[in-house]
Amino acid sequence: MNIRPTALVAVVLAAMSASLRADDWTTVRRDPANTAASTEVLRPPFNRAYAIAGATNEPLLAAGNTLFYTKKTAGGLRDLIAYDLKTRKPIWKVPNVTQPGAVSPTLGLAFTVIRTSAKPTSVSRLGANLWPCAVAGVNLKTGKTVWTYPIGDHPVYPAISPLAVQGSLLYLVNIPYCVPGDPCPGGEIVALDARKGTVVGRHCWEAVWRDQVGTVLGPPALIPDGKTIAVPIGYQSEPGKFAGQIWLLPTGAGLNDGPTTIIGDPDSTDWMDVAHSAGASWPMFTKFRLMTQGPDDATRAWALLAKPEMKWKAVTSTGKAHCAGPNGTILSYHSGKKRLFCANALDGQEKWSRPMTATTLAVSAGNLLFICGTEPHPVKGPKTGRMDITDGVLYVIDARNGKSLWSWRKADVTFNTPMVAAGHLFVSDSDGNIHVFQPSR
Repeated sequence: MNIRPTALVAVVLAAMSASLRADDWTTVRRDPANTAASTEVLRPPFNRAYAIAGATNEPLLAAGNTLFYTKKTAGGLRDLIAYDLKTRKPIWKVPNVTQPGAVSPTLGLAFTVIRTSAKPTSVSRLGANLWPCAVAGVNLKTGKTVWTYPIGDHPVYPAISPLAVQGSLLYLVNIPYCVPGDPCPGGEIVALDARKGTVVGRHCWEAVWRDQVGTVLGPPALIPDGKTIAVPIGYQSEPGKFAGQIWLLPTGAGLNDGPTTIIGDPDSTDWMDVAHSAGASWPMFTKFRLMTQGPDDATRAWALLAKPEMKWKAVTSTGKAHCAGPNGTILSYHSGKKRLFCANALDGQEKWSRPMTATTLAVSAGNLLFICGTEPHPVKGPKTGRMDITDGVLYVIDARNGKSLWSWRKADVTFNTPMVAAGHLFVSDSDGNIHVFQPSR
């Protein structure tokens, strides 16, 4: 039986969607492919139902009727909070975490990064306290720690990527803490058995470019079929000038064999145009394409073709790759041009664009696009008679044509990347509030 590539993609994506409920948001970009695209159908306008105080500006997660967020605590630390959306009360907390992590309702576990000691174990040459840290799997109902995977000592918090979970495997990219002038032990990407915290596969590296180990530039992205993982690694090509590569590795135990493909060759004359990824635009798989940000806000898409011998093919797209949209589109924002774009994922052809000033990554749900920005708000000042303050604005846009459907503003704040889950729209602000919206009809 012959299956067309597009049909195969549909089958794979359908399988991935079947394993992830429409109302779950289990990683920082919703799913292991980093699409930030939910299949939930919400209809504007929205009403703000309530707000939750004390949150940080880190991403939100949700599974079923439970919201997961990090809460500010004394001394600049934070706790991971599981919050019941029905009772509007916290269920449990995990203290001293570095990130919300990831959630697996199927396994009944949440994952985060924690300090494993209340006291530092040593002091670096620069005088910084070093704290032992570990990736932790906790019971989804109780918050009790089930297992830990040590990742070394770090000042305050480790340099570790957002976690990615796919099936029974948990992925992390860890860059160790190094004192300037001392040899660095190197970075690692690890696949853990998410149920036990034991190592399934691991790839370590030392220098990536000119004796630099590299930095974590975002979460790894997994092709929905579970066979390939993309890891963005960054470094300084020149003082103050950053560059990067995308490494493609087999998943699970295949990590032991190292990268099968490295996109971006620092020894070639055009490598700066080939692969550069930053936290503002994490890698994303959609429609046989790996989307990632290029230098100077240029986006590059790589086509994963059906035949292995055809390798990867570069295709130019527009703007920053933000999230997958309806009908095989990509919704993206170009900060240099201050425009929001919608393009075909297969050929990069623009469908529509509109001017706006966005400050966050976008997410989509059905035919809707959710993104936050800022707008000036003129007010009277005591001395000048007039001054401008900045309002944070939450936009809801029709992803098919770019038309504004609804917006909500709050004075003198900035919003963080929104999330759509459990039939609600969530967004946190710079004052530490999570605003919970529900459709008014």
